[in-house]
Amino acid sequence: MDDASEREIALIEAYLHHKLDPYQSLQVRKRIEKDKTFAQKVLLYQNITQNNMTLGGQDSEDQWENEELISSNFNWWPLLVGGVLLIIVFGVLYWPSEEAPENLPLKYFTDHFEPYKDIISDNVTSESRDIKKGFDFYHKQQYDSTVIALERYLENIPDRTVEFYLALSYLADNQDTKALEYLKKLATDTSFILQPSAQWYYTLALIKTSHLQEAQVLLKE
Repeated sequence: MDDASEREIALIEAYLHHKLDPYQSLQVRKRIEKDKTFAQKVLLYQNITQNNMTLGGQDSEDQWENEELISSNFNWWPLLVGGVLLIIVFGVLYWPSEEAPENLPLKYFTDHFEPYKDIISDNVTSESRDIKKGFDFYHKQQYDSTVIALERYLENIPDRTVEFYLALSYLADNQDTKALEYLKKLATDTSFILQPSAQWYYTLALIKTSHLQEAQVLLKE
């Protein structure tokens, strides 16, 4: 492993363990948003360290090198995300019926849904009144009002990233049919920079609405 790779791993590890100062953390987050490859590495390293803490196993740096070797030959990002989601779907489908809590799919959704961080509102002009209002509501988790503002914004300015937040707001506001429509489109759009996140939320939406077999098929594709 060369010096640059070692420095990058050290940076990711410090970020994940909250050892950076606020300015450094902000720079890492900005890089995650702009650099898809770096974002994949952060998630991969997080997955590796979590596996080592829970299962034991080989040294994280050695495992990192093995994962890098694999990643040079395979598109491992869908497999990584899919593996996490497959665990969720498997649990919903095969939980022993006598132990299953009432409405298990909804419980899984509630346990795993968190609103995606806002990467838009700091970068819009003062003229974009609807989007600023929409994200003010989004931060307050007032999703019904978020929907109204973002729908109004999208009437005039098509924007897939705003559509992503609108879909999450639909989902949180129990407008599940609309959420599924938007998330399905974004989850299958390979040119959309947040496609992996859209896949995550689309699968959560399928689980929430008890489309468990469809979620399982999606993870096997």
